[in-house]
Amino acid sequence: MRFLWYILLTAILLGGAFAQSALQSAADSPAANVLWSETAGRLDSPGGSAVFTALAMADPKHAGEQIRGVRIALTSHGTQSSVYVDAREFALLSSHVNLWGTGWARMPFNGTYSTNCPDEESQRLPLFLDYDGSAAVTVLTVRGHDSLSFTGLTPPDVAAIFTRASLRLKAQ
Repeated sequence: MRFLWYILLTAILLGGAFAQSALQSAADSPAANVLWSETAGRLDSPGGSAVFTALAMADPKHAGEQIRGVRIALTSHGTQSSVYVDAREFALLSSHVNLWGTGWARMPFNGTYSTNCPDEESQRLPLFLDYDGSAAVTVLTVRGHDSLSFTGLTPPDVAAIFTRASLRLKAQ
């Protein structure tokens, strides 16, 4: 089953389905400034980590406008990278994660429960999470990056990080 997901993911990535976000463009611009940032949470595993930071940037290309969202700083086996998710897309992603976080305990079996539902909306989001109930492992997959596995981390633990980031984006 997981193999089919990887084939689908590869097809989507090769098809260019993911455009660069405004936040990613601002982060890549040397003229942009970070107006504020706050770490919402961190996930650690033996193979790597993911740090979620809510932030707002000012970019001269978008004069007078704050570009808000979340930076996910990934470290996987010594390699570091960052992914930026715009606030609107993060709100949608957060709703998927919250549903995942509340629904996992109601699973009647110890299978895999995922935020990557087979619908158009889920397929275009920049990341997804799986929880393998039989192994008690949470897997974070950011499209275009290596997946990270977290043992003993439940869906509600991850949902709490997304909630903190969402609240910070709304409060500022």
